[in-house]
Amino acid sequence: MSILNKFDLTGRVALITGGGTGIGKGCAIALAQAGASVMIVGRRMEKLLEVQREIEAVGGICACHSADLMLEENCRLTVEACIKQFGRLDILINSAGGRGAHGNLTEEFSTENFTHTMQMDFDSTFYCIKYAYPECAKNGVGSIINIASLAALRASGPIVYSAAKGAIKSLSKTLAYRLGDQKIRVNTIYPGFIVTEMTAHVREMPEQESKMRADSPLGLLGEVEDIACCALYLASDAARFVTGQDFVIDGGAMCR
Repeated sequence: MSILNKFDLTGRVALITGGGTGIGKGCAIALAQAGASVMIVGRRMEKLLEVQREIEAVGGICACHSADLMLEENCRLTVEACIKQFGRLDILINSAGGRGAHGNLTEEFSTENFTHTMQMDFDSTFYCIKYAYPECAKNGVGSIINIASLAALRASGPIVYSAAKGAIKSLSKTLAYRLGDQKIRVNTIYPGFIVTEMTAHVREMPEQESKMRADSPLGLLGEVEDIACCALYLASDAARFVTGQDFVIDGGAMCR
């Protein structure tokens, strides 16, 4: 058997939050190309439908579910919708989130910012895992992939956002240990600067682009596919012996 067969996800089902744009979208496309049936989740149905059409245009299987995952009940309903649609759940990728206030300490320390940012970046991940992991355990091939940030590893991001991503790091490690006996693997990806729909304008700003490239010893800007390839590996049997690990995909920025 070819080693490439280990990346085949035919018959498996993936639930991907934040799947309408950016990294979540890239992960959905990658897993669908590998044969998985994917359900993408986000707030904007029009964005989800665009991704669905892109996946189905090349023969992939994709369903959409619109939800505000800052609320626990919506996380429960999202997992239920995935099971109703596909009959099983094997892979969960938590990519939904936001940065919250940044730059003004008064705003960053506000109770409103704390509550909102933690709900976006930690609560949504926590509650999706809470309701997804029993389903992921049923078929012996469960994989949970949490998308964090370099802000969890170095003092460079907004206060609450960094704390939330740091909490995800600890959550992932603990769950990898606690869920291992249920054959569920839990890993975390830490993207560096990635060109997405929201950051593509950097390419039109030579000085800013040069600064971002200089942060990488490779002199490169990260692409969504760089993260999606790592997620595909972690979702597949190629990573059957990998759990509780941190994958920093940053072009070497953390080497400095």
